[in-house]
Amino acid sequence: MGKLPQVIKTIFAIAADTCGGDLNSPDRKMTPERYIKSALNALKHPYWLDAEKAINIEENHWNKEVRQRILDTIQERGTEPLLANHYDIPQLNWYVDLPFSNEGKPYGVPCPELGYQPKKSAAIPQVDFGKVLKLRPSTENWFARIDGDGKVIGRAEWKYRIMSEYVSSIWEAELTHPGSYKKLIPAFRDYLRDLPQSDVLCVLDPGTKYYGVDEMIAKYGDGEFLLSSVDQEDLYKIYAALKSVREV
Repeated sequence: MGKLPQVIKTIFAIAADTCGGDLNSPDRKMTPERYIKSALNALKHPYWLDAEKAINIEENHWNKEVRQRILDTIQERGTEPLLANHYDIPQLNWYVDLPFSNEGKPYGVPCPELGYQPKKSAAIPQVDFGKVLKLRPSTENWFARIDGDGKVIGRAEWKYRIMSEYVSSIWEAELTHPGSYKKLIPAFRDYLRDLPQSDVLCVLDPGTKYYGVDEMIAKYGDGEFLLSSVDQEDLYKIYAALKSVREV
């Protein structure tokens, strides 16, 4: 619910949860592409909602942080807590009793003239996701996403997490190049699969909150050290505290 860019962004963020199985289908074969296709098909057939519908935010809702953020935004705006005034607040739909039947079909008046039916783009957009390196496996392969200076973006992750981050990052491509997700996501999946393993010079971040960082700095130093010199049992601690990497 909301303006098109925010809705598309939310669709891709939810689709990212299929990468690790947090979101799945009864046949256990859900993929980001399948979820996105379903959601975009639904956007072709929107319904009017009652603009005067009241926003009732229960105090016992499980996500206290989101609840408070929405309350603060409504208070700052100084307008009545009606759907027409605040429909654009992210995650507001968690707190609105949307008119759906038990079968999941919406009540209300269809509004096909507002349906999202863009002309599909044949061009593939360039995605600035940063460079990805495949690192030594501990229990499975790890990947580090780095910027132009070699600093680790986020932290080293397993394959499904890097895949998830990629899916959620390409939502704008749907707006500029409709339908491009059908090629971008499989191409990135293949890219990760075929990526050669890298040996890199590592630097740890002493400011990380991970509990093993002091032990790892004492063992491997606070400057650069080769990843290939790390003991197998220490890899997961190293990856949790990586600050930057440099290819050998």
